[in-house]
Amino acid sequence: YAQDVDLTLRYRLEDESRELQRAWLDLGAVKMAFDLEREHRYRIQNKSDEARKLMLEQSRDNGDWKLRGDQQPSEKTDSLYRFEMNVPASKTMEFVVTEESSDEQQMDLKPIESTALESLGRRNDLPKEERDTIQQGRRLRLGIADLEAKLVLQRQLLSDIKEEQSRIRNNMSSLNRDSELYRRYVTKLTTQEDRFDDALQAIAETRVKLTDLKRQLAKFFPSSDGDEKAKSEKDPFGADDDPFGAPETNEDPFGL
Repeated sequence: YAQDVDLTLRYRLEDESRELQRAWLDLGAVKMAFDLEREHRYRIQNKSDEARKLMLEQSRDNGDWKLRGDQQPSEKTDSLYRFEMNVPASKTMEFVVTEESSDEQQMDLKPIESTALESLGRRNDLPKEERDTIQQGRRLRLGIADLEAKLVLQRQLLSDIKEEQSRIRNNMSSLNRDSELYRRYVTKLTTQEDRFDDALQAIAETRVKLTDLKRQLAKFFPSSDGDEKAKSEKDPFGADDDPFGAPETNEDPFGL
């Protein structure tokens, strides 16, 4: 019950280490399983000329942390591990208590910006098959973005043609049908009608390509919301106007 001034102890908790064990794709998310390890380090100094028997108490984590398999305490309670040891006279020794755990992280691929998705697809700690899937999904997303932009321009062209046609018809209404200007307007209107038909056809073709790419993308990164059918009919990344579905970020999605 008295303090032994000749026996001193210093404690340090080392930073937690993480080792990736496996990674896989599941319903549009990358999942990673890690093995975790942390060390409780004790530096014990015996200044006495006599050996000491020490009972060291280590707090016990009632969560997921467990003692490493090759370490066993002398006693164990609900809140403590007790390790019994002999400390030689006039010696300094180190004692390490190692605990192990596991962790699983999940990152939904839907909101990840394209640059970060490319970085994720180059990670060597992901299996090649998963990297190839991520890269293919990224290429599909870029293709969708290009078609979305193309569709905006095509619709703008169609709007411009309609506006020009309206202007021509208004001008023709006040002209004599036998006038030279009226005949010029007829020729121009005919040309505009051809351009209008071409623009409609281009929009239809772009929409077909866009739908096809989105269906392909849905196969690579299916929804994790449980409603596969409903999501497959929409942009699988959550927005028709924004093909990426979220603000851009270049951060490593797993922060490693």
